Amino acid sequence: MKKLYITFLVLVLSLAMIVPVGAVNADSPQIDVSGDIELEFDFSAFVPEKTVGEANVMFCSMAFFVTYNGDLEGAAYETFNSRVNFNSGAFNSVGIQDFEGSLWVDGTEYVGSFKAHVRHQGGEDQVTKVEQTIISGTGDLANLRGTINFIVSPGGLGFTGTYSGKLHFAP
Repeated sequence: MKKLYITFLVLVLSLAMIVPVGAVNADSPQIDVSGDIELEFDFSAFVPEKTVGEANVMFCSMAFFVTYNGDLEGAAYETFNSRVNFNSGAFNSVGIQDFEGSLWVDGTEYVGSFKAHVRHQGGEDQVTKVEQTIISGTGDLANLRGTINFIVSPGGLGFTGTYSGKLHFAP
């Protein structure tokens, strides 16, 4: 009898978790976004913290002015902490980006802002991969969630490239 009770409890809990996910997905269709992106260094925000070891690994704080063109239109400011290996050219960093602008979905403009957690990774080929996860928003973008990926290369005073991602409006 105990085994039957436990099996029933597991089944009920499993269904309780599946139903809300299905309801969220039904009400929140996925939004594919893409476009061009430009990241320009804010040299006034560069703070070298220390350089260590024979590999000349530098730890520092940096920032970018970011411009989006495409399904996302607007500007952002991104601050991050970075680790750069000067011998190999490899680097990685984590930070926060504050976006202000609009999202275009099927000809409709949604205006607001969002905050995203950002991770960068690059190497000798000078191509940088960036992943950002939206964690909060305001205005029409208050419930926007999802992930945007950038592929950028050095150009001008920073990096230029493209972005793409999958977003949705959380209930």
